[in-house]
Amino acid sequence: MENRRITTKSEMAYYAIKEAIFNTEFKPGERIVIRKVAEQIGTSDIPVREALNKLESENLVEIEPHVGFRVKKVSDRNTFEKLEVKYELEAIAIRKTAENILDSEIQEAEKKLKALEKLGGKKNYIEYFAGIREFNLMLYKAGRNETLYELLVPLFQSTNVLGTIYILVPGWCKHSVEKHREILEAVKARDGDKAYELMRQFKFEGLKRALEKMSENGIVENMEQEWADQRSKYIVGIDVRA
Repeated sequence: MENRRITTKSEMAYYAIKEAIFNTEFKPGERIVIRKVAEQIGTSDIPVREALNKLESENLVEIEPHVGFRVKKVSDRNTFEKLEVKYELEAIAIRKTAENILDSEIQEAEKKLKALEKLGGKKNYIEYFAGIREFNLMLYKAGRNETLYELLVPLFQSTNVLGTIYILVPGWCKHSVEKHREILEAVKARDGDKAYELMRQFKFEGLKRALEKMSENGIVENMEQEWADQRSKYIVGIDVRA
């Protein structure tokens, strides 16, 4: 685990399981055996169960009746439908941001992006994906459309598990920072149309590449044909290098 101040056994279990999910040691759909995890980290079952309940609230795990906890599946049709809506709304939101953001908010965004670049280089995936989510929501809030922002917040939460798939793409964190820097430059130039196009292209290109890597790693099984047909409309491939 990354160095961080952990004060309880429940927190220790939470970060251990979360890192295992983000590092794909626990694959989507895989059952998490509480007793086994407890033995591995040297604690009782109770802190592990508490940790899993917290991870369930973050949409990273789910409870299956008569089975127990599993890593939330990323091939669930409802999740991808939400993700598609989220990406379209993000593109609209960043256009609003370019129109309404304050200079002080741009300066704060630049600071956060520099911090994210350091996290990505250290492969601190938990902190990186939490940080990029915070960075984006900060930008969307600066668009000053409360209705749009209130629609996006729960969509970020309900699609949280999708963050794990981007780890499979080599060099993703570096690529993500570079693309967000391009988007921020368009925002700084108050070019809403360019920011919109860059955001939408980045989101759907990235998803297509991540889905390809998931298939290569045997994580996606029986992906619904209609989603496969739908995503085929989006821009093909991106060149992501380590």
